[in-house]
Amino acid sequence: MYIKIQEIKSTYQPNIKGILHIGAHLGEEAEDYHEAGYDNVIWIEGNPTLLDELTINVAPYPKNKVFNLLVSDKDNEAVTFNVTEFSQSSSILDLGITKEIHSTNIIERVPLTAHRLDSFFVTNNLHIDQYNFVNVDLQGYELVALKSMGELINKIDWVYAEVNVKALYKNCALLYQMDNFLLSKGFVRVQIYMTIHFWGDALYKRKQMSSLEKIVRVIGIYLVETIRVIKDFLKIGFSNAVNFAKQVTKKILFMR
Repeated sequence: MYIKIQEIKSTYQPNIKGILHIGAHLGEEAEDYHEAGYDNVIWIEGNPTLLDELTINVAPYPKNKVFNLLVSDKDNEAVTFNVTEFSQSSSILDLGITKEIHSTNIIERVPLTAHRLDSFFVTNNLHIDQYNFVNVDLQGYELVALKSMGELINKIDWVYAEVNVKALYKNCALLYQMDNFLLSKGFVRVQIYMTIHFWGDALYKRKQMSSLEKIVRVIGIYLVETIRVIKDFLKIGFSNAVNFAKQVTKKILFMR
């Protein structure tokens, strides 16, 4: 977490009852959660090979629970999980520019079954009322996971998510799409930290808003994204842009 939980606690004084951490990896944040006073944590990790080490790492905190669950927006969905050399880059999605950024490659493609989060809560007799802070880090699949919560997201007060402004993974959600979806669910982005590699972490807080305020915020989200796209286009340079346009035109003309 680039925005540390202690910083969130001191800045916003959130009333966090429990944390739902989706994309646990090895539970690197467990000690920070404990020191901040948040011991009621559900860890969800989709990669079965990480479960043993994850379980050991969070064992000092008895209220922590570990589940092996690959999250999707469909139940019993057969998916291919892409395991990479740099384990934190593993994802359901194929690699985009993260392949070059983190110098990693897919070393194994594992067939797994994915499920929705709302179904997971029912199946495991869990109660969302005990968890109002969601931390989601799924390497480009964060928006899908949040959508899979269904009505459960209405019980959440805080969302912490990894976000991208470029396609680090193929077909991954971009920041403006995360902002727009969470705004539709009553959240506003209150803090963000971006790395030089076009990804970072964002914190969203539930907020009471009028319809007018929501409309203004939606306009702002798309305006910022439009400006970013224009800047990126200008950085390409005119000659490169022409070559790119020719390539696209050629693909369209010769599509079958």
